[in-house]
Amino acid sequence: MYVVDFPIVDIDPVRKFILVNSASIVLNFILLLAAFIVIYSLLFKKISAVYISRPPRRYRVLFGFIGGVLASVTVLLSVLTTTDFDDFHFIDALTIGLRTYFIFISLYGGGAVAGWTTLACITVVRWLVDPNLRIAEELTCIDLFVFAITWIGLRLDLDRKWRWALISTTTILLQSGFFMLKGMGLEELLLFMGSMLVVAIVVYFIMHYVIRSLEMYVYFQRNAMQDYLTKLDNLRSLHMKIARLVKRMQNTSQDYTVMIADIDHFKSINDTYGHAAGDEVLRQFSQLLTEYCPKKDILARMGGEEFCLILSGGLEESEKLANQIREAVAGHLFSLPTQQSAFITVSFGLASCNRDRVHTIEDMHEVMDEADQALYAAKTAGRNRVTVMQARDAGHRPRRMGWN
Repeated sequence: MYVVDFPIVDIDPVRKFILVNSASIVLNFILLLAAFIVIYSLLFKKISAVYISRPPRRYRVLFGFIGGVLASVTVLLSVLTTTDFDDFHFIDALTIGLRTYFIFISLYGGGAVAGWTTLACITVVRWLVDPNLRIAEELTCIDLFVFAITWIGLRLDLDRKWRWALISTTTILLQSGFFMLKGMGLEELLLFMGSMLVVAIVVYFIMHYVIRSLEMYVYFQRNAMQDYLTKLDNLRSLHMKIARLVKRMQNTSQDYTVMIADIDHFKSINDTYGHAAGDEVLRQFSQLLTEYCPKKDILARMGGEEFCLILSGGLEESEKLANQIREAVAGHLFSLPTQQSAFITVSFGLASCNRDRVHTIEDMHEVMDEADQALYAAKTAGRNRVTVMQARDAGHRPRRMGWN
């Protein structure tokens, strides 16, 4: 039996202290940052401009505040790990450098509001707990520079990995220059830069995976709930919104109007100009509907040339809106891909409802059938008109089975 003797490496106590504490700081930082990224994924629907055009400010402030609290832990670490050793600069520099990634993720995920909130939290905590006010002031200036670098970098038209590389490299060089001016030795400076580079690579891959997953989630959700051609809600999304509306109606006395619109003689457009022209007419018609339909109400393409609007208002108000849309469509010159143009008309059928009338989804389907009957009456009467279905008129036409 052979016994292998490994040479015992005598490590200087100070260097051992630095290496052990550095590894601990990096690992704890990655855990904190991973928690922040998880929080970003949970708040993604509320704060991301990819998912919502104008994210509510309160959620962006909340996201930035959470990032600031987590980053403040590293501020406390930098104060607690400051020692009387001559080489303490590396540990302190590492904790100072690592917290800037919280600023980056806040800016990336929640925009300027979240970024400023995180930066404010870091600054306040640093000034409260750091006994050296001059250093605190200088580090605040460094964080402001990092904020500016990140803000500019995120707006450059570069691939994500090159943007990350540019922001990380510039930030590391800026911080390294500051610590070199503060007397950090070359060996510690290189160790700091190497550690920061490793962390930058790890954080990039974590962020890349999370962001790609969220982007795919948004892509598939939108395709499942959005009409591909017009970008309006599709029939599946319409059914889901109707289910939520029925529940909401039980708690309000608000009147609602179901409006069904159908483009007149749409088949002749396809036959005369081609299906590409028909698609373009549908897109432009959808834009007109979007301009007139209040954002709080429901607008969806049901299929073909038929659209559904559910408006929060009575019949009289909704009938006026329908006539405004009808006149706008009749006066709009639709540009076609064939370099030609065409005029079209549209017919509307309306039916009203409220909580006394609608208690279940099936009740809402009956109201939609009444609006469909009103549309049929408008078509029969000559098209390009608005017809309102009164309760006494319902039942003249068999119920269409497409709502269920």
